[in-house]
Amino acid sequence: MIRIIVVLIVIGVVCSQPLSKTDQLARAFKDCQKDTGLNEDTFKKVLLENKIDENAKKYNLCLLETVEIMDKNGNLNKEIFFNYVKLLYPLKLGDIVEKCGAPEGPDPLQIGINLSICAFAIIISK
Repeated sequence: MIRIIVVLIVIGVVCSQPLSKTDQLARAFKDCQKDTGLNEDTFKKVLLENKIDENAKKYNLCLLETVEIMDKNGNLNKEIFFNYVKLLYPLKLGDIVEKCGAPEGPDPLQIGINLSICAFAIIISK
């Protein structure tokens, strides 16, 4: 009986752990794909070819809001942004935070896409 209780406690603790940043991002890519039809690869291609339409902006904003990098008003959560960049692109951290840490635009869609364009340009640079 005690073993069963211990197993249930362990399962409860493991299942209640928050998702890692990479797991949150993977889930965001999947969830946002449902709404827009874009996926991570097609979005990167859109950024690379600079063929950004409203659908790409919506996908991008969905990603940023889902992982809480940006709120619905276009405000950047700098701490979360910093943590994601540090995790995913540690060698580019300084440049991305310095050059992309204060995106501007007339609305959240444009602010979000400006942030992603800036960061993507640094990520793919040598």
